[in-house]
Amino acid sequence: MAMGAGRGQDGVMLKALAHPICAASAFVERFRKAVGRAAMKVFLVLAASLFLISAAPQQGPENAFYLPDDMTGQTVLFVGAHPDDEWGVAPILADACLDRGARCHFVVASEANSGGCLFTIDLRDFVECSRIRRAEMEASAALFGGTVQFLGLDDLFYSFNEAGRTRTISEWAAASGGREALVGRFETILREQRPTLLFTLDPRHGSTCQAAHLSTAQLVVEALQRLPEADRPTVWLEQTDEIRERGPANEAIIDGIGYLGWPDTAEQTVWYDATKPLRNGKTGYDYALLVRRTHPSQFPDEASGEKRSTASALQRQVPVAPLPAFLTGEYCTSLVLDRPTLDIPENAERLRQLLADAG
Repeated sequence: MAMGAGRGQDGVMLKALAHPICAASAFVERFRKAVGRAAMKVFLVLAASLFLISAAPQQGPENAFYLPDDMTGQTVLFVGAHPDDEWGVAPILADACLDRGARCHFVVASEANSGGCLFTIDLRDFVECSRIRRAEMEASAALFGGTVQFLGLDDLFYSFNEAGRTRTISEWAAASGGREALVGRFETILREQRPTLLFTLDPRHGSTCQAAHLSTAQLVVEALQRLPEADRPTVWLEQTDEIRERGPANEAIIDGIGYLGWPDTAEQTVWYDATKPLRNGKTGYDYALLVRRTHPSQFPDEASGEKRSTASALQRQVPVAPLPAFLTGEYCTSLVLDRPTLDIPENAERLRQLLADAG
């Protein structure tokens, strides 16, 4: 399988974040109680930045991600599970498609019957939520002069682990005429679009461990394997870590709209410097924020201006890794993420109770 070989990064900083900071979690919790939540978030962002600076290896071209200078006539494909998943690699897409001449095409796998507006804007009409999210995705694609297509799979809400992925793919396959046909839908897109570069989520973690993220990435990999090797694009997997449960420092950076690298793939991760200005005067990171604001159903506080980024320059670096020749295992089941979902009876009851409380 064709593999993307990045040449390094101007900010590898985030590789060693999770373990040293989480080791200090007991101190952090005591400090939080002493100073209060708001002051604590400011402290955590600053402390995390200091940890990253001290822990980062010597900066150099060996750990930075670069795009080709001229991408005229090339197609860059992003495949995500939901509208808004593109925000993580938006800085790279802006560089490729606004500054270097590429064409951006976006694919959204599972936007139908979406409950994704329940806890953000308290919208319980799943059909209306899907309509809103499709319109938001079209507006997001337009930021890059891009096009978008929707596969119309149901936005299922199953466990954040391998069991959730298995059930999600099974139900999507049943709705698509079988797994072969389901994978074939992704294969058809690859053959029609003929991308030079493909960005997608990592099937080992999906950045959030959401079952739809794991499932979409897995299906993309299976579709790639059906192509002749000469026809396969260079593939990059997003390595953003959005797991709040790792500790309050992670939570503070995520709340500040900063990037964290997934710890299990640190050795393969390279970083795109999203602080660099584009020709239009904006930075790549500006496009990450623009994309999020273009999805007000998901980020209402950001769209309204109530919430703003507090990310440092080090936290405005986008982590990606090349698709390895062999993908083994997944990193979500061992995290034992305790979320209300629909596939486990006690979790489904918790979700129903949350909905009742919200009402």
